[in-house]
Amino acid sequence: NCLVGGALQLATGTMLLIDETGMDAGTLVERGVKNVQALNELLSRQKLAFDFSYFNVDFPMDVTLISLSVSKSMLEQGVACLIPLRVAPNFAPPAGALQQGPLLQAARAYIGLAARGVESDIPERLTARMQNDFVEARKLDPEKVTPDDFARLITTTRLHAASMLAADLSEEHYDHVKAIETKRVERVRAKQVEI
Repeated sequence: NCLVGGALQLATGTMLLIDETGMDAGTLVERGVKNVQALNELLSRQKLAFDFSYFNVDFPMDVTLISLSVSKSMLEQGVACLIPLRVAPNFAPPAGALQQGPLLQAARAYIGLAARGVESDIPERLTARMQNDFVEARKLDPEKVTPDDFARLITTTRLHAASMLAADLSEEHYDHVKAIETKRVERVRAKQVEI
C-alpha cells in the first residue's frame, strides 16, 4: 500500500527533453513498449496513467516534450514540429560557465515565463482571419490541409507569442508563424521529393 513515484510524474510547466539520438536498432521489450506508450499519451493527451495494479487512473499533466532524433521519432507526431538540424560531429559541449550560474538561471526563468504564457488570448478579429485562411487553404488542397494543420498553426502562434512574453496574440505573431510554417512545408516537400 505504498505509492512509488515514476520518472514522468513531473511538475506543472516542466519541459521534458527526450534524446533519441543514442538509440540503436533493436527490439523493445514489454517495459519499453509501455514507456513509449506513456510518452505518447503524455504528448498527445497530456495525461499520465497511474498504475494501481488492478486498474489505471489517468491524471492530467502540463508537460512540454521536445524529442531529438536522427531519424523518424518513435513518438507520435500529433502537434509536432520537425526541424532538421545539422550538428557538427565533433561539437564540444558548452563551457562550464554556460552550464551553471547566472546565464542558466536566466534561461530557466525565461523558459518558465514563456511556458506559462501559452494560454494567451486570441482576439476575435484574428480568430476570424485564422479560420478564413484555413478554409481557403482547404479549398485549394483538401487532401493535404487537415484540421491538425490548423491546430498546429494555432499552437505554434501561441508558443511564438509566449516566447515574446506577449499577453495576447497579434497579427504579427500569426504572420511570422505562417511564414515559417510555409517554409517548413516547402522544405519537407523538397525532402520527400529527394527520397
